[in-house]
Amino acid sequence: MRLRTLYFLLLFITVTGCEKLFIKAEKTTPQEIFNTVWNDYDSHYACFNAKNIDWDSVYTVYNAKINNDLSDSQLFELLSEMLGNLKDAHVRLETDEKFYAYQKPGYIQYYNSNIINTYLSSVNKHSMFTYGLLEDNIGYFHCSTFFNGVEGYNFINNILEEFKNCKGIIIDVRANSGGSDKKAGYIASRFYDKPRTYSYFQTRNGLNHSDFSDKMYSTLNPVSNSRPDIPVVLLTDQSVGSAGEDFTLMLRILPQVTVVGDYTGANPGGAPRPKELQNGWIEYIPNGLQYTMDGELFIDIGMKPDVLVIEQKSGRDMMIEKGIEILK
Repeated sequence: MRLRTLYFLLLFITVTGCEKLFIKAEKTTPQEIFNTVWNDYDSHYACFNAKNIDWDSVYTVYNAKINNDLSDSQLFELLSEMLGNLKDAHVRLETDEKFYAYQKPGYIQYYNSNIINTYLSSVNKHSMFTYGLLEDNIGYFHCSTFFNGVEGYNFINNILEEFKNCKGIIIDVRANSGGSDKKAGYIASRFYDKPRTYSYFQTRNGLNHSDFSDKMYSTLNPVSNSRPDIPVVLLTDQSVGSAGEDFTLMLRILPQVTVVGDYTGANPGGAPRPKELQNGWIEYIPNGLQYTMDGELFIDIGMKPDVLVIEQKSGRDMMIEKGIEILK
């Protein structure tokens, strides 16, 4: 019996030992990680053709800079520089200690809460909302985020109840940090009168840069306590991207809405796909294109407002002042 037990024990060790011989080791050299990142984007990233990016030429330039003596820090900086050629804020690379995301250079930050508060008769805050009354009985609220993990979106109903006798509302999404289009839709639906289709989306679905799915349309429905009767001014600027641009798409098609401010950030939808690299770093690859209902792909200069306001004066918010002028 003992001989039989010993036989099976030796057989188990032999078999499992052989299996280990056939397990492919993870590749973690700088060259291999570089190749993985380049190939992943080559296979999945959506905007090469739309942005006229020659990804093969990018490979040639940065492959010449790669060697296996690079430190993790040097490799991270090189990959970040390469991904920066995509000029896409949904493109990200993360380690335990470092984070890369494209930052659009040179845009003006128009949102200043201290200045805005001087226009309000009283400043009220609840979760992501700052709200109050402006002159001429005009309501105002700023929504700072559309992230899923934040509670309090249903407070929009309280705000609209408070503004029920206002002649108009200014909605401010400048400096909104983005998040979920569903949260954006939760607020936008409060201003809908009927189901409306506000954009369409195509997803990269093949190895060629031109391989995309059929059009997938996005439609938003009104809710029982919606307020489509009240005039609205929506304030935007180049800090508005991702779900903030979804929100802009949702509202700009409504007849009672006027968009005021600067162009949006040209970073809609995106649908970034996370993937863990061989060394534990995480890359995010946007694999979709989002269009207006007119077929406009706004990934270069963003959505143009109905009324362009880029004037700055010390201590004043010229976008809010234009909104008040329109709603008076």
